[in-house]
Amino acid sequence: MRQLITVILPVYNGEKYLSRAIDSVIDQSFGIQNILLLAINDGGNDNSLNILNDYKLKYPEFITVIDQKNQGVANTRNQAIDRVETLYLTFLDQDDYFDKELLSTLYEAAELQSSDVVSSGYRRPDIDNQIRYSFQPKNMAYGKYIIMPAWSKLHRTEFLRKNRIQFLDNAFGEDYVFTVKEILLASNWTILEYSGYNWFYNQNSVSNTNQKKMDEINQASLYRLIAELLKLFPKKDKMGKYFMVQTSLYYLLYTGRFATPDFFIQTYYKIFNDLNEKYDDKLIDWTVVLGIPGQTIKMRFFISLFGILSKLHLNNISMRVFAKLYCKG
Repeated sequence: MRQLITVILPVYNGEKYLSRAIDSVIDQSFGIQNILLLAINDGGNDNSLNILNDYKLKYPEFITVIDQKNQGVANTRNQAIDRVETLYLTFLDQDDYFDKELLSTLYEAAELQSSDVVSSGYRRPDIDNQIRYSFQPKNMAYGKYIIMPAWSKLHRTEFLRKNRIQFLDNAFGEDYVFTVKEILLASNWTILEYSGYNWFYNQNSVSNTNQKKMDEINQASLYRLIAELLKLFPKKDKMGKYFMVQTSLYYLLYTGRFATPDFFIQTYYKIFNDLNEKYDDKLIDWTVVLGIPGQTIKMRFFISLFGILSKLHLNNISMRVFAKLYCKG
């Protein structure tokens, strides 16, 4: 196979923005002859498969189309990785799109640094093409942990397969286990202070609807995600400990906004009891309180506040007060 990069594109009822995503790959300055688009229609019922097949007829050397019964995005990506024959692979979500220079920028860095992974930043355009938010990771040790999605990165295919790095089949956070395994196992990770991935701000997406609630299903998914992540980090890994606090607080806030205060508190205690058990009741140390360079200022402040309250033994009272004010369920 002469192509150098495979772009894995899972599709599920994505007809509205699918052509934009595919066109952004075709238009890469890297050259269409160097790219294979592996598009998997995951059992949707809209016009997505017809759109994919139309591109297949027009660009038979460029796109491979697979139609399957619904298996979910994690399983779809895992099976796609096993099919890849190119040196590198990357991921694209159906609502999103690439800047023209993205793949050439990532590829040049990977070749120059002999990287297992090259990570970069992203921006969040909305339906009016207004940029709501953009982010570039800093070239620091914790910069690897800032962007958890597998997109906006270039992955060496053999590295993924050799280490059996796969996505977690979960209601959310499926990228987290994948990316943390990469961080812990990669011999060479390159961070580019560059943003070329456009994460479309779609108010109707799953992450903006179903995931923004704390019910029994999402609670169980959150417990599973935290349990799987805890298995990966050694106890004495301070960066891992900080990441676990960050991730736990992030998902508590993300899913807990519309929970009842009691349900939020129940979830909070379960998660942080598990974290304390992992770290022998030494979860909150000065690394957590002071933060780690490379983390965003906003998140460092929030985690530091949480850590200080815990140090002062006020956390039980303060968290209940916070839940009353924060939760809208």
